Amino acid sequence: MQTRGHADLAGCHHMSFRIRAGPDSDVIAYGWGPLAPTQLFHVRNPRIRCDVNVSYGEPTSVRSAHRCCSSVERDAQHKLALANLAGLACNDQILMHKGVKLDGLRLLATYKLPQEGDAADLEDEPLFLYSKALLRPGAQLPASEAPTPIIPALPDETEVDSGMNAGMLLLSHHPQTRALGPLMRGLLLASATTLAYRNAAQARIRRCEELQGCMQVQARAADAGRGNVEAHYSYSVTAFSSFMERYSAQHAAHAQLLATFHTNMAVLEGTTIHASIQTERVRRLSDLSGAARARELAEACRKTHGHLAGK
Repeated sequence: MQTRGHADLAGCHHMSFRIRAGPDSDVIAYGWGPLAPTQLFHVRNPRIRCDVNVSYGEPTSVRSAHRCCSSVERDAQHKLALANLAGLACNDQILMHKGVKLDGLRLLATYKLPQEGDAADLEDEPLFLYSKALLRPGAQLPASEAPTPIIPALPDETEVDSGMNAGMLLLSHHPQTRALGPLMRGLLLASATTLAYRNAAQARIRRCEELQGCMQVQARAADAGRGNVEAHYSYSVTAFSSFMERYSAQHAAHAQLLATFHTNMAVLEGTTIHASIQTERVRRLSDLSGAARARELAEACRKTHGHLAGK
């Protein structure tokens, strides 16, 4: 297993990492974190079978986790493994694959996650992990941490002198031969200085590549999240349109019923039932349901109807 260091991006602390099952095996997971607002991990293979040593914070701060996740396990078990890696509570995780949110009660095989041999699918169908807390409006992002500056380790002149065997040149009787000593010393110093600047430049290039990788992963996570929102929005619009059709028809029917309530009550109160079934309390049709109670209900329905009409 190897890690790729850490960096700061967009006001968040990030950790780029790669996980290998062994020194000669392929990369099975990579990502950044530990607490990013849109994505934490980009898992290329759901079968994490290795001793994972992930460094975050300072390079000396190392957390270890050991977990075997297979397709027969449930998403809840997978979240436990990711919680050990990220330090992110299971109830604060949102796992999505191909725009579908993983259900903790289902098996991972339900979502047809790519297997280890599916090299193309590992890249095209990543599993994204989001932090609920950091997705909430107004959430406070983790404190920004400035990256460690990369400074060239310039050589000291004494180091060049100690590594230079110019004794024979300085002891020479010929003046031109003795002059080769300072010239050699200058060349060695210039070579060591050039090498120091070259190493620093390569380190900065690697850091830029890591930051670029973080930005690419973040962009893919944002696209995946937006795609999920768009799918839900489309479904919501369709469901809302269907609901409004039913609501409008029902609202119109209720309005018609309330508008004719007094007329209907007058008809009920003016209609006498047959004498053979009359009693002291029941003489008209309105007595069967209670005219006073019906008017109370009608008034309550009228208020509710007016309240809903203003929505």
